[in-house]
This record gives sequence, C-alpha cells and structure tokens, in this order.
Amino acid sequence: MASYSQGPYGSGGNQYGISSPLEGQAQPQPPYSESAGVPSFPATFGTAQSLLSNPMVAGAAVQYGQGLVNMGQSYIDQTVSRFAPGLKRYFAVDTSYVLKKLQIILFPYTHRDWSPQYSDSRPLEPRLDINAPDLYIPAMSLMTYLLLSGYVMGTQQRFTPEDLGINASSLLAWLTFEIIIVWVALFLFKITSHLSLSDTIAYCSYKYVSMIVCIVASLLGGTTAYYIALAWTTAAIAFFEVRSLRLRLHSDVVDGANRMRNYVLLLIALVQPLMVLWLTWSLVSYQPPPSPFHWPDNL
Repeated sequence: MASYSQGPYGSGGNQYGISSPLEGQAQPQPPYSESAGVPSFPATFGTAQSLLSNPMVAGAAVQYGQGLVNMGQSYIDQTVSRFAPGLKRYFAVDTSYVLKKLQIILFPYTHRDWSPQYSDSRPLEPRLDINAPDLYIPAMSLMTYLLLSGYVMGTQQRFTPEDLGINASSLLAWLTFEIIIVWVALFLFKITSHLSLSDTIAYCSYKYVSMIVCIVASLLGGTTAYYIALAWTTAAIAFFEVRSLRLRLHSDVVDGANRMRNYVLLLIALVQPLMVLWLTWSLVSYQPPPSPFHWPDNL
C-alpha cells in the first residue's frame, strides 16, 4: 500500500478520507510563475514578441504606418489646397500693415484715401493695400479678447473654463447673427457688392479691437474710463465701417440708389456700437453677490 505524507487530513484527501478525483492528474499551471522574482510569460506572448522582433515583419509594419501617414497627409494637403487659396490672401500681412490698420480702426478720421486697390481686376493683398480687409487682425483680436475676458472674470472671482467656452460660443453666435443681418439687408434693399463671405467676416470682426480697448480702459480707470473708451471706439468703428463699405456697395435701384445704400450703411454703423456695448457691459458691470453672513452695521 502506497504511503502518503499526512497533512491535516491526509495527502490528496479531505476530512472524510475521500480522495480527490483529480488526484494523479496534471494540474493546470498558472500563466506565469514568480520563482526567483522573474515572471515567465506564456508561449503566445513570446511568439508575438519574437514576431515583432523579426526584421522583415518590423519593416513591413513601419512601411504600412508610413503609408497611412502619407495617405492622411495627402488628404489634408488636398483639403487645404481646396479651401486655403481663398483664405491665404487674407492672412498676407506684415507688421507695418497691422500697425497702420489698427491706427485706422481706432483713429479713422485722419485717413484720407479709402479706395481699394486692384491688379488685373483682382484685389491686392492686405500688405500691399491698407484698405484691403484681412482676417489676421480679427482672429488675433478675438483670441486676445477671450483671454482678457478670462482675466477679468478671474479678478472677479468667477472664472471657470466653462464660462470661457460660453463666451467664445456667444461671440461666434453673435458674429453669425450679424453676418445674416447684413446679407439680408443687402438682399432686401437690392444692393450688389463685391463683398465675399470672408470680407463680411473681416468687417464684422474689426469691432473686437474696440472691445479690447474698452475692457483695458475699465481695468485701468474703472467705469468712467470704460464709458470714455466706449464712446470713442464705437464712433470710430462706425465711421470706419461706413467709409470702408461705401465704395464696395452698389444699388440696383436706379431711383434713390444712394438712399438705398445709405440705409444699409446706417444699419451697419448702428449695429457696431450696440454689439460692442452688449458684449463688454457684462464684464464691466458685474457685481459680486452679497455675502450670506453680513453683520449689521450697528453691532
């Protein structure tokens, strides 16, 4: 009779002395053993590792990855080449143009020649024509205003990333609404123009420069400085819009052609100050809520 090394209930048995049916059979091994502190991975992992270490397989994987990257790059290049040529001209600016354009936006009364320049019936780039619309100043002023509004809300102890996203969405929504108003007015008054969608976006976005000046003035001098900057910049942006668009709008109505065009220009001139006031007043006029723990003054 075979001898067993007895444990608490005997080897291979339980407390009733009944042997296990798996006794004598090969027991399943764990996927790895921690003997000597080094895990031993199963054969499948070793096969995959050896497969990846094969130079031919690795080279094929690299070539496949490069093919995917090249395919995506070519798709991006085709997409950009399809849409970018029309926008590239609006970003062809230099430092001299940006400084002069900002001066015209804030001090338009000193500018004399507002006529756009053409070459072979095509408008010149902004760096070659100070009267040409651009998208560089609107884009930079939009981002600057968002950062400035975040700073103002931080000083007011109410900054959250969600509020910054709401401000950005609100600016884009109001810009879209303003563009729709301008185009509907051009259609109703039967005004033809040389304005493209990019031109309209540019002219409707130059007011962001005025908004930045108003916010900076409120930070430096309070509400009084804000009102002074608001009065100056809104009058300047309205004058800038009228003089810039006056030579780009033409009425199809023979009788009262100038009258129809003047109505549209007046509408655009009135919208700019209202938009500047609407988009900046909430930052300047904010008052923190009263503290719930307010001690009476007579104590």
